[in-house]
Amino acid sequence: MRRAGSHMTRLVSITSLFIIITLLPLFAQSEEKKCLAVITDIKGDVEVIKANDDKIRGDWGLQLYNGDRIRTSRASSATLIFSNGNLVNLGGNSSIEISGDRESSTEQFENSKNVNQAMFGNFIDLALNRDKKKDVGVLAGLRSLKIDSNKPLIELISPCNTSIITCKPSFEWLTSIPVDEFEIKLFNKNGLVWSKKVTGNKIEYPENAEVLSYGETYFWHVVGEALLESYKSLNYEFSVLTAEQIKEVKSREESIKELVNNSTNSSSYHSLLGAYYYNTGLLEEAIIEFNKVSDKNPHSAIVHEILGQLYTYTGKKDLAIQELKKALQLKE
Repeated sequence: MRRAGSHMTRLVSITSLFIIITLLPLFAQSEEKKCLAVITDIKGDVEVIKANDDKIRGDWGLQLYNGDRIRTSRASSATLIFSNGNLVNLGGNSSIEISGDRESSTEQFENSKNVNQAMFGNFIDLALNRDKKKDVGVLAGLRSLKIDSNKPLIELISPCNTSIITCKPSFEWLTSIPVDEFEIKLFNKNGLVWSKKVTGNKIEYPENAEVLSYGETYFWHVVGEALLESYKSLNYEFSVLTAEQIKEVKSREESIKELVNNSTNSSSYHSLLGAYYYNTGLLEEAIIEFNKVSDKNPHSAIVHEILGQLYTYTGKKDLAIQELKKALQLKE
C-alpha cells in the first residue's frame, strides 16, 4: 500500500468492524478474490482504479480487492475499513493501493489510535455462508407476499422480530380500515402478561403493568374492533436483552463514538453503530442507522440492499420491496 497524501489516520484492532463486511450482500467470494476493505464514508469525488485499470466512482459500501487503488481530489476524502480491523481516513490529494498483506498494509500511518479488542464482541460471519441464488430471488419472493389476499389489515410496526434494551417499550401499529377500538395483548411463554384497550395506533407501556423481565422473549398482537367485525394482526415477537448485555451496548456505543473522534454525523459512525446493532440483534436500531447512511449516500445501492434485508427480518415486506427496488434502479 502507498500513500500520496498526509491526511490519513489508522485506528487498529477493531474486531467488530468486520461486521460491516458481513452485512454486504456481495461479500461471499472465492479464495482467489477476497474483499480486503470497504468504503464507509465518502465526501466529494473519489476515484477507484480497479486492479484491471478500470476506473469507477467511489461510493459507500464499495468493496475493494487486492491491487485496487483509491484516489482523492483536493476537496474530497474517504474512510476505509480493512478486514484486519483497521480504520483509515484518506484525506484530500491522497491515494491508497489495497494490498493483500492485510497485517502490514496500514502499519505506517501517522496519528494512529489503538482500540482494545476486548471492547468489541465476536461476530458470526453469516455472509460467508450466503447463497447468492437466494439473493436473486428475494425481490420476486417478496412481491408474491405483497399480493397475498390474506394479508392482515392491522400491521404491527414496533417492536417486531428484534431485541430491545428497555423493559418498558412502546408499541405501534398501522391499520388500513376504520376501527373503533384496539386491544393489544402481550404474552410470554407462560401466557398472557397484560392486555390494554386503546383508540389510537400507538401505546406507551402501561403504568400499572409489571415491567418486562431482562433476557425474556415476548409475543404480541393487536385486535381491532369495528362496528360489525373484528380484525387481528399477525403475532410478532421481541426479546429484552439481559442487564449485562444492555450495559455492554452502552459501553460499545461510547467506544464507537470515540473511534470516529465524536464525528457522530459521519457515515462511518452510523455504519459501525448499525453493524453493531445488527450483530447484537437490535434490528430496529440498525434500521435507523442504515437509513441515516442511505440519506448521506444517495448513490449507494448496497445500503438499500442492507435495508431490504433488515426490513425483511423485521416483517416489513412492503418496505423491503421498496428498498430492493431502489437498489436495482441504482445498479442500472
